[in-house]
Amino acid sequence: MITEERIMILELTVNQHIKDFAEHKEDDIRRHEVYLVAQQQNTEGLKELTKVVSALEKSTRGMVEVYRTANSLQRFVKWIAAFAVVSVVITWYDKLFP
Repeated sequence: MITEERIMILELTVNQHIKDFAEHKEDDIRRHEVYLVAQQQNTEGLKELTKVVSALEKSTRGMVEVYRTANSLQRFVKWIAAFAVVSVVITWYDKLFP
């Protein structure tokens, strides 16, 4: 049987759930607003980072080309050195056994 006391308890419980839902909804809205601000700041930061990386790429392009050229030259010199060693060994062997 439903008594007046049980109806009051039920009413208080429903009112508490409504209040909790309203608070939850407000928290959700605040959290979403903070999220949007963070996303906007992140987007602006990425745009700035893209500009800086682009400028850095342009400023270091010459150094990268010099490094690549030096690296290629180093490989060529190593190849020539190996060829010279083989030539010296062949010449020595040829003089040793005429």
